[in-house]
Amino acid sequence: MLRIPRTIASIAMASWIAYATGCVYKPVPVVVIDDSTGAPIADARIGSDAVHWFSLLPDPWEPELTDAAGSAQLALTSKRTLVAVIRNGYEPMTFAVVPGGSLPRELPALEVEGGTPVSRAEVNSEVIDFDALSTKAQLLIPMTLCRREPIDVLVVNESGAPITGAEVLGSSFLYLPALGLEPEFGRLPLEVTTTDASGHAQVHWTSGFENRVCVRVPGKQGRRLRVGDPTREGAPTVTEVHLDPLVTRRVRFRVVELFPKGTRSRADAKPVEGATLKAGESRDGLPADPNGFELTTDAQGYTQEVLLPGPAPLSITVECKGFGGARLSPTASTYDDGDTIEVWLPRGKAGLGRLIGGVSRVTGSGGGARGGGGGG
Repeated sequence: MLRIPRTIASIAMASWIAYATGCVYKPVPVVVIDDSTGAPIADARIGSDAVHWFSLLPDPWEPELTDAAGSAQLALTSKRTLVAVIRNGYEPMTFAVVPGGSLPRELPALEVEGGTPVSRAEVNSEVIDFDALSTKAQLLIPMTLCRREPIDVLVVNESGAPITGAEVLGSSFLYLPALGLEPEFGRLPLEVTTTDASGHAQVHWTSGFENRVCVRVPGKQGRRLRVGDPTREGAPTVTEVHLDPLVTRRVRFRVVELFPKGTRSRADAKPVEGATLKAGESRDGLPADPNGFELTTDAQGYTQEVLLPGPAPLSITVECKGFGGARLSPTASTYDDGDTIEVWLPRGKAGLGRLIGGVSRVTGSGGGARGGGGGG
């Protein structure tokens, strides 16, 4: 029986895995230019998130900066890659690189051999054929300057009367179809303003980004709206936002340890003292919600009573030293006044808690279980 040396077998296996997953190394020279003037753009960040068959997450976002001539090198390590080009003042440029033969037939392959740059129309496509890219020819990437257009917002109550002093937030996000890019890039500066006596306020729409308007006021249910280009045909001249009355339930929380030793029933659950519960904090760059709250548990694991706002839920984070965290989204309409929402935390590092998540149950004043409360 012929035996293949382990080293040769290992190399063969590694080669097969690399082939199967599309793992490659292809350095592609790129030039980033201004779409309207053709001038090179320096300090543009260009990078990629490659996804492999055996990877849970894309590769880390490690962008290259273009030089004064707008030049940089894009190192492709997979035949399936998301490429992003980011430069302050310009619309983000993204396109996907895919294996040859997977593009629709009506899209022609890129002609990049012989040092001829790719035409702008072809680079602006959403997908590019990996096999059409050359390591010798430059890939031309045009970028468009951002446009900022004013948006007039009118905030009214359930009866249609204008609301004075409502907080109006204009936010522009970069949503890319892969993990790893957005945290590095961050967000455009948040616009914060308030409505005048007529209920009006003004923020701006920025081209190339996901634009939203968030309107909030204490005692009212906040709203978030996605807004489009106000200059497009048929766009409304005023974005009218209706705020409904806030629905609240007076509840308290109890934090207990998940799966403590010796526990046989829920009645034996060990309370967690000093846990903090924060409601209304946002992970999308917005300030805390005016209807939010922050609580701390006592020696019995209980918090003081608080008004739980609704009908739309607020995200609540639960943390305590020595325990994993939890994230809950309880809905006010699910509970009655006087209910207790029970949250279970696993002992250990925070990362473990993020994976397990919190488990919430609702108990009425009589102590009986009444149903789930939207655990995180």
